[in-house]
Amino acid sequence: MTGDWSTVEALMRGLGSVKAAADALEISDAAIARAISGAADAIGLIHHPGDREAILRAHDALKAARSALASLKAEVARSSVVRSDAHDLAARSQRLIEKSSQVRDDASRALQRAEDLVRSKTTD
Repeated sequence: MTGDWSTVEALMRGLGSVKAAADALEISDAAIARAISGAADAIGLIHHPGDREAILRAHDALKAARSALASLKAEVARSSVVRSDAHDLAARSQRLIEKSSQVRDDASRALQRAEDLVRSKTTD
């Protein structure tokens, strides 16, 4: 490792990127919060730029945070599809209810006409 802090700075920028992306989701998720906190703690334990083990631990922790964020984003996308499907099904259900009500009313009127016709034929 070189004596500069560019690797640590890159880790910090990566952590900031993950945190910003998590905040943009506007969802509170304990797993993401723990992963981000773990990555921040791991980066905070790098005391000099030549500490290869600490840098690798921080890299792994940041990778875990990115993975957790990707999983959450995928779940949000799936949830969005499910919500959309539920909305579509609710609208379809409403249309079917309205149609069945109309069919019931039409059937009731037809029955009434049939009864009226039978009564008129029996009174003649």
